[in-house]
Amino acid sequence: MVREANGGYWSDVWMNPPWTFVKWGARPTPDQMFTLAYKDDAPGNESHWKNKRFNELLLIAKAKLDDARRAEQYREMCQIASDDGGTVIPFFCEFCLRAQ
Repeated sequence: MVREANGGYWSDVWMNPPWTFVKWGARPTPDQMFTLAYKDDAPGNESHWKNKRFNELLLIAKAKLDDARRAEQYREMCQIASDDGGTVIPFFCEFCLRAQ
């Protein structure tokens, strides 16, 4: 493992190597996290993952006023990301979740 220097990390290292380990801070809504990190053209899409159905569901869910229906779409999106995505989630930080 190589720990990179803090200076220039975002411009020289992030999203450049074939494999990196990062810690994302949680976002208050699934829409924000999906839009920032998983949408095909998101600036934070670190794995450069693209899935047409995922992107369609994201746009549909954004327009839904029915919370239950939106939750169903988010569940489907999570399943798609789990089955097809390029992100490895090695653990969930329980302390981090409680601290927010």
